[in-house]
Amino acid sequence: MVVGSSELEVKISGIVRLYILITLESSPIHGYKLMKELEKRLGKKPSAAQVYPFLIELERNGYLIIREEGKRRKKVYELTQRGHELVQHILSRIFSILDAALDARLKVCINCGCKIYEGGYTVNVKGKTLTFCCEHCARSYFETHSTFVVD
Repeated sequence: MVVGSSELEVKISGIVRLYILITLESSPIHGYKLMKELEKRLGKKPSAAQVYPFLIELERNGYLIIREEGKRRKKVYELTQRGHELVQHILSRIFSILDAALDARLKVCINCGCKIYEGGYTVNVKGKTLTFCCEHCARSYFETHSTFVVD
């Protein structure tokens, strides 16, 4: 996935890069802590070669500021406003993909219109299965549509 304007682009490939951006979105962080956070989220330790070149690329493209802090001059990585916008754009695209995948699995309550991911309440009427989110919606539906006869 390539994200950004035509003049400045960042290639987002792999889960490590995505987690780097998500981690940076929450707050500025120094390199060692970033590596530990990635290890915790990913379940394995990423290599420095997966992390630091990407951070440099983000800085070069104006998405990140790198500054030194403290006595030991630790490098702290912080997203710029443009970097936060990049992360929001990427997450928006990911959420759209997830929505499409989930929508295919959702049922809709015939009474109230709410989406049902799992479970629900079904009633067979004249050979047709009607789906409701709950028993109360089914009762309400049949009270207003009294011409139906439940099998």
